[in-house]
Amino acid sequence: AKTSTCPSFQSVRPRAVELNDLICCVLSTAVTYPALPGVDANGKAAVLRRFQIPTCFRMKVVDGDATALVVGMDGVARVWDLAQNREARVLMKDANFRCLATSSDGGRVVLCDSKGTATLLSKDKILKQVKSHSVHGGPAVLAKSGAFAIVSGGDSRFADRVVCTVKFWDLTTNKLKHQFGPTHSFVTDMILLPDERTLVTVGGHRSDKPVECVVRIWEVHTGKLLAELGGHTDSIKWVSVNLNGDRLLTGSADGTVRLWDLPKRSQVMEISVPGVWCGAIAPDGKRCVVGAGTQAIVFDLETKKEVSRFTEHRALVTNVGFLTNGTDAYSVSGEGMMAFWRSR
Repeated sequence: AKTSTCPSFQSVRPRAVELNDLICCVLSTAVTYPALPGVDANGKAAVLRRFQIPTCFRMKVVDGDATALVVGMDGVARVWDLAQNREARVLMKDANFRCLATSSDGGRVVLCDSKGTATLLSKDKILKQVKSHSVHGGPAVLAKSGAFAIVSGGDSRFADRVVCTVKFWDLTTNKLKHQFGPTHSFVTDMILLPDERTLVTVGGHRSDKPVECVVRIWEVHTGKLLAELGGHTDSIKWVSVNLNGDRLLTGSADGTVRLWDLPKRSQVMEISVPGVWCGAIAPDGKRCVVGAGTQAIVFDLETKKEVSRFTEHRALVTNVGFLTNGTDAYSVSGEGMMAFWRSR
């Protein structure tokens, strides 16, 4: 849903097509909620803590919920100390970053910029760097062991389209080894399954011929395509996996969130969420949190019923997730307002 530009973004120069969408996408919904545990009588979630960071395009919460790694719309990648609610240090600046990937403790970070350069950092020290793509960088993932990363981006132009590729980056040799593909016309998100032998990518657009709005599952160390999961009818914005690696959750511009059974390679259920932009599945796979417009909403994936929602953001919710206790949630919006809140 594209309605109006958020005033809090007026001083920020849009950096890419997805940022223009981010700035313009606002959802306003009036609903009456029953009384629920962890929420007030209107169904609004109880706030645990609030934070204010400069801006946020991409973010990861790490280190036992004590630290946030943030890529801002101001061209700065920073470490935010959530215990002190202050900037701990700057990782890199003066770059048009498209994504970040991190180890679980936040000790190592991969940043990909709009010129197609992928950088591996430890704290604020550059360890390795590679020109992974010729047109632009995109989503990436980093192995827990730190032995490899997988990076995506645009490699060439065909007519008015950018041809996107996904590549295996061997961090021990600093070499790009094999390629996954052909992939989506545009890769919007990817994730490693817990065993780190399987990669899942999403993306595409309904105008693609053939339609590219599918979930693709790959063998990590060979780049072999294992399966495709179809059902979405527009670009898939994000993908998330539960702790056991048997449940996959995706959200799409078609206004649906879909749950998939990975062993069976089949769809389990779907929920209608107009304006959904980001999301995450709980570690136990029983609930999910999604960002839709200026609100963050928790659903029970067994009943498809809404559990709670956080309504205090004033700009598009760009990132959501669950805290390490697996019960409470967090959300952050583009203007930098972040909150920890009760999800049930």
